[in-house]
Order: sequence, then structure tokens, then C-alpha cells
Amino acid sequence: MRSVRMSSKMAIKTSNQAARNTKKAVKTSFQTSRRVVQTTKKTILTIKLAIKGTILAVKGIAVGTQILFALLGVVGTFAVLITILVLLFGGALSLGPAEGSSNVVHLSLSDEVLAHEPMIRVYAEMHGIPEHAPLIMAVMMQESAGRGLDPMQASESGYNTRFPRVPNGITDVEYSIDVGIQTLASTIRQAGVEHPFDFPRIKLALQAYNFGPAYIAWALERDGGYTPQNAIDFSFMMANQLGWNGYGDINYVSNVFRYWIGGQIIIADNPAAGEFQTPFPNLHVIVTSGFGWRSFDNAFHAGIDLVAFHEAPVSAIAGGVVVTAVFEPGYGNYITIRHSNGMYSRYAHLEQMFVGVGQVVMQGQVIGSQGNTGRSTGSHLHLEIRSSNNYGAIGALDPRGFIEF
Repeated sequence: MRSVRMSSKMAIKTSNQAARNTKKAVKTSFQTSRRVVQTTKKTILTIKLAIKGTILAVKGIAVGTQILFALLGVVGTFAVLITILVLLFGGALSLGPAEGSSNVVHLSLSDEVLAHEPMIRVYAEMHGIPEHAPLIMAVMMQESAGRGLDPMQASESGYNTRFPRVPNGITDVEYSIDVGIQTLASTIRQAGVEHPFDFPRIKLALQAYNFGPAYIAWALERDGGYTPQNAIDFSFMMANQLGWNGYGDINYVSNVFRYWIGGQIIIADNPAAGEFQTPFPNLHVIVTSGFGWRSFDNAFHAGIDLVAFHEAPVSAIAGGVVVTAVFEPGYGNYITIRHSNGMYSRYAHLEQMFVGVGQVVMQGQVIGSQGNTGRSTGSHLHLEIRSSNNYGAIGALDPRGFIEF
């Protein structure tokens, strides 16, 4: 009888253990299945983003090609040749607003200039002009093609305090880049440059980089800014005062613009105010919080909150230059884009950011994904449209005045 009871207990124990094992197996199977589903969803999203990125790249090349044709006025066989070049080199040949002619093809940057790009971006950020990194590279190309120990030819700048202020006096590449960018940042500020597409003031700042900062006040008083003629007159005036045969480069602006690629493409693809597009094209979107004062938290809401789905791709509502891409406790991961019409768009609480400061983006380009970072109560996109790069109520505009949701 005892052996029967023991056998019964063993059977029950074995049965319980089997049940536990079965439960554990089911749980493991469920977790594995869930991971597979999650991985599959992420893979699908990645594929979608990759496809969209490819489409946008083709769009960018197409826009660049259209601009080449429009500005060059080319037809026939030559047009076909230009098309092939653009397709092969990804738009490396593009047109910019060169002084005296709109038919100037941009030249490529040298390998030496491209090699300096990481350091250029570091010092551009340090001196407060990260959005002007492409312009800095064009200046370096004109000055030295990136070669030598003073690639920015900054020895005679007042910011040079370590080396003789004579041509090629600087013998430290990094110091040259630091001083050169600091000098250009100073002329950009003195010229009142407001954004990377502010061509009249950028011309004034560039000529001052070559002539010296005194040119800015002189040109503003005489003509209200840069002109090709006053560059000539200032050069002759300074040469006579100093007893030199010549002074500076009277064609400096157009020489730099030869290497400054992308400007015209952004202007062509960047809509005027009122022509912004939704940041969630082809997706169903819910507006969860509107613009203006909110009674429930007695605070001003400087944008609108939109929900598509978590990690949904977020697109630029217009082309422009990225001026902010950073994490901040309130906004979380957020991006600000400066558009050529003088306006800004801001995208907050992003899960991921796919662009960086100084990067040129096209309208519709995926720049991040909807998320729940920063001070947020759930996954959504906080979208702002602004007349100035401010925060809070200053410069804030209701996005629904520009985009239909």
C-alpha cells in the first residue's frame, strides 16, 4: 500500500513537472514569436525607409538636372551628356549664383578639402556657423585647394595670435582652419547674414574675408552691400593707399561660388510659404493637440502634435538646411530646418534622427521617426513652423495655416 501511495505521489509530481515544462515551453515560444514579429516590423520599416530614401535620391538628381538645363539653356546632344554626368556623379555638377553670370558650372572640391571636412565641421560648430560648412569648404578650395600648412590662408587675420601675420605664416593645419573659420564667422555676423541662402549678405561676407572687415562698413555706406564694381573700387583705393600694385581678389565672390554646390537645387525644390507638405505623406494622421494657449496646462503650445504610428517615418515639410539636430530634455530628439523663404520647421520627440547639422535636405526627405523622447506623454510628433529660429511664442505660426491635416 505504501508503494502505491509513493507511486501515486511520484506520478503527481511528474505530472506537475510536465505541466510546468509545458507552460514554460509555451511562454518561450510566445516570446520568440513576439520577437520575430517585432523584428519583422522593424525590417519592414527599414525597407520602407530605404525605398523612400532611394526615391528621394533620384528626385534630387532629377531636380539638379532640371536646374542645369534651365540655367545653362542646353539642348540636344549636350543636354544628354550633362544628364549622364549628373547621374554618374550624383549631382556633383550643379549651378550656383555666381557673380556676373548664371551659366557657371560648379567645380569639384579636391580630395584634400574633403579630407578636412570633419575638422571643418568641428570648428564651424565651435564658432557658431555649422550651417555654413559647405561654404567654408568652398573658401578653402579657392584659397589653397586644401593643400599646405595654412589651407585657409588665414595668417594675416587678426585672430592669428600664434604665428607671424604674413602670407603662409601659419604652419599648423588645424590652427589655420580654426582661425580661418573664426574670421569667416566674424564677417558673416558683421555682414548680417541671416541664413545659408542670404546670397547678398554672403557675398559681402566673402569679399570681406578676402579684403578684410573694413570693406563691410565701406560697402554698406556706399552701396548698401557688395557689388562687383565696389569690389573693384575698394581694391584700387586700398592699393593706392598702401602703395601696392594690387590689393586682394576683385573676383573672390564668383571664384568661391564656383565650388559652392547645392544652393540652387534647394531654392528650386523649396516651396514658398503656404506650400509646405505634411511630415507624414501617405499616412493617416491624427491631430492630438492644437496650436496656441491650452487651458488644461495653462501654457502656450508653439506647434501641433501629430500621431501616425510609433517610429513612423517623419519627412521634411520643405527643403532646406538642418540647423539643429540634438537631444534636449523638453523636446527630446529634435531637428530644426532652415528654409530658403526665411522660415523654420521644427520636429520634436523623435525616436531617431537621420540627419545632422549643416546637412542639406529635400522636401519629403525622411529625417527621423516618430517617437516618445523628452517631455512627452506618448509617441507623437510635435511640429512647429516659425518665422524665426526662436522658442516659445516668439515667431511661432500655426502649422494648420500652411498644411491641411
